[in-house]
Amino acid sequence: MRQQIRNKYNLKKKDEAREQEIAGRIAGNRKTPEQVALETLHAEEDESLMTAINDTFEKAKNTVASACTTVKNVVSLWKT
Repeated sequence: MRQQIRNKYNLKKKDEAREQEIAGRIAGNRKTPEQVALETLHAEEDESLMTAINDTFEKAKNTVASACTTVKNVVSLWKT
């Protein structure tokens, strides 16, 4: 009988209503383990990408600094 009334008036059980997002809720919805794993995977990928970029930048910076030092030494030898 209750199920017929719910179907007739398109009502949901209280448990189903609680699962929906509550506006103004401070804590927000809980994440599923799959969502947490996916976010962790993306964070690790981003971190490894940034590490690779930083390593490449440091190598390029060191190469340019070394070239500048070499040029300064050669120029100072020409002056004497």
